[in-house]
Amino acid sequence: MLRCFSWVEKMISLGHKQIHYVNYTGNFNHYSIDDTVAGYVDAMKAHDLDVVMLTNRIERSNRMAASKKLLESGMDGNPVPTAIMAMGMSSAIPFVQAAGELGIRIPEQLSVYTIDSSSLPSAITPAISQAAADLSLKAVQKAQEKN
Repeated sequence: MLRCFSWVEKMISLGHKQIHYVNYTGNFNHYSIDDTVAGYVDAMKAHDLDVVMLTNRIERSNRMAASKKLLESGMDGNPVPTAIMAMGMSSAIPFVQAAGELGIRIPEQLSVYTIDSSSLPSAITPAISQAAADLSLKAVQKAQEKN
């Protein structure tokens, strides 16, 4: 929980106010999820900021489109996020892809954080080349290094 709380605090200190938590997998049975969510919620509430959570199961083939929509127009009446706390690479990478398509620079315009360190190429549908995967991974890692 402390790591997630600290990351949200860091994003707030950098001026982010629209920090969204995303879990596209629909998996809520992993031991780290409760701590992750608690850290996110506690930090947002400590700063009187809106808690915005997208926790619907979205098939891998639809995650990039969902991410792109969120980055273009927000979700459920909430403003467009400037930072994403993603539960796992399979929730983070679609934001990296969508940001690239929309010309949004990571981490200058959008910060993406994930606590998952699984291999990247196998987590993306449609598949991306290894070179593109390496660049995407570096973008996510750069956001993590801000922590």
